[in-house]
Amino acid sequence: MVDTPIRVCLVSPGLLPVPATQGGAIETLMTTLMRQNERFHRMDLTAVSPDEPKARALAEEYRSTHVVFLQSPGLPYKVANRVRNLWNRKKRSRVSACYAKALVEIKKAGPFDVVVIEGGPCDAMAPYEDYRGDALMYHLHYDPTTPSHSTGYSRVIAVSDYVANSWRRNCLDPVTDVHVAHNGIDASKFQRGFTEDDRKAIRARFGFAPDDFVALYCGRIIDSLVDALRKLNGDPRRLESMSQAALLHLRKFTGESFYRESVETIGE
Repeated sequence: MVDTPIRVCLVSPGLLPVPATQGGAIETLMTTLMRQNERFHRMDLTAVSPDEPKARALAEEYRSTHVVFLQSPGLPYKVANRVRNLWNRKKRSRVSACYAKALVEIKKAGPFDVVVIEGGPCDAMAPYEDYRGDALMYHLHYDPTTPSHSTGYSRVIAVSDYVANSWRRNCLDPVTDVHVAHNGIDASKFQRGFTEDDRKAIRARFGFAPDDFVALYCGRIIDSLVDALRKLNGDPRRLESMSQAALLHLRKFTGESFYRESVETIGE
């Protein structure tokens, strides 16, 4: 007798597509899970994502994952959606246009055994809570540093013990069932061999001398990284080179960014 795979729906934050054709930590993690599910077939998986041509083409390659694409008007919609999400933290009866569209598609594709909100509002939106009840879970990807409400989820899945403890400290009405599931990585990304010529070429590209000590940061541009750049002492040329590398990251993955002006100022 073959066990029936559990039916799981992952709802992305709605800013970048899945499969992850434009980067994004959460979107990349969702894509990694989709790839693993192709190998082991543990789930009947559905992912909800904003529409994007390259992602739509890649999604055709998956057999154990169905990707539901939501139409998006573009950048103005994304900015407005962020504002609505902030508002929703205070008024749980409201739901953003992105999550409202997602819920319509979830009801069409369901029922699901589990619905996981990947990032997004830490306070469960009432329409989702009414639909899934105990099967509604929240995947916590960030460090909650300010007090906030967090009702409506039956379980919170944190990416680290540090993040889970921050949730317990700062959430005013925290879910007691908090589990930690560490992010997996694609080890092959960190196992590439470099020749001495490769090393020199990469250093020269960013203005570093062969013997310069270089600190690498893996992740998106955030406040703490900008602060670290400001506090660095020493050769201004190195600061400029690091700022240029940060801007290259911004251009490649996110286009315009709230951090662009700060990083450009540091490099001047």
